[in-house]
Amino acid sequence: MRFLIVLIALCLSIMPVSAAEGSASELEWWEMPPEKPEFTYDLFGRVSMVRSNSLAVGGGIDLGIKTDSFKFEIYAIGDYYLSPLGGQGGAASLEFSIEPGITFSWKFMQVWRTRTYLGLDIGYFMQYAEIPQDPAAGIFLAHNGLMLRPKVVTEFQFARHYNMAIGIYYQIPIFPSYNEYRGLGVMLAII
Repeated sequence: MRFLIVLIALCLSIMPVSAAEGSASELEWWEMPPEKPEFTYDLFGRVSMVRSNSLAVGGGIDLGIKTDSFKFEIYAIGDYYLSPLGGQGGAASLEFSIEPGITFSWKFMQVWRTRTYLGLDIGYFMQYAEIPQDPAAGIFLAHNGLMLRPKVVTEFQFARHYNMAIGIYYQIPIFPSYNEYRGLGVMLAII
């Protein structure tokens, strides 16, 4: 109980005594004008480690809007798996996936000409494969579901309309859970 009283007293002591201490020119958050949005687009390449030892290479595009603090984008990604279904061509001779989705990002830090964003991709992945034992079946849809991808991306601003970015992410298929696509990845974007 004493700890709670000390904690409340500490919180009250760091709060301003009255609103009159603030500057008259300061605005409350609801009085501030909205941030001016800008159009944004990215072309990016990426490499993901899946199945704990297999690489998937791919890339994509995203389009959206950004303000000084946030980004909201739609994206499309395609990945090609270098070891189809985790093997050397016995289980499958071809495996790739496509994924449309949306990205929410928040500017975490800005230093000189760099901006670092914390983001979350929410997409719908579709895995396609081809089985060599049944070539007549062709390419079929194997797994699909909801993908979450938390990420950290740092943009390097070289000029007004030309930037580059590097990022790291961890992808998590959540519904249905498909652990083979769970893994760490890196990306390089030309913005």
